[in-house]
Order: sequence, then structure tokens, then C-alpha cells
Amino acid sequence: MSIIVKKFNIIAGDKTYIPGDEINCLDEKEEKRLVAAGYCEYPTGIKKSSKSTNKKQLAGDSTGDSGPNTGHPLAGDE
Repeated sequence: MSIIVKKFNIIAGDKTYIPGDEINCLDEKEEKRLVAAGYCEYPTGIKKSSKSTNKKQLAGDSTGDSGPNTGHPLAGDE
């Protein structure tokens, strides 16, 4: 199973995890200890996306457009 870092930095193996990171390389006993201490939590519902997710996907823009057309003249500039 995996846990998500909630507070502080957690060092597991050769890597340091910061709040929001998912750790999946620990044994069950260590996971329970970190959750009981309040440093981590078990994931609920939607899993956190990988770091490669771009900002457009997070904003819900699946068309690839860069945004609305704002090239029209402002009032008074006509």
C-alpha cells in the first residue's frame, strides 16, 4: 500500500519526500507508525497525479487550447 506525506519531510531509503508526495516503498508496520504519528495519511478517493501532469490538465483544459481569445480591442481603443 502507499501513504501520502502530510507534514514535514520524510526520508525513506535514499529519497526525501515532502508534503504531498506519495511513498510506496515502506513496509506496513512503518506506514502505520507514520500515519499514527500524524506525519502521513492513507490516500482517499482520487489518487494524486504524477508530477508530469501539466497545468492544462489540472485546470481541466483537455482541448489543448491556450485559453480564450482576448485579441479583441478594449472599449475606447477602436
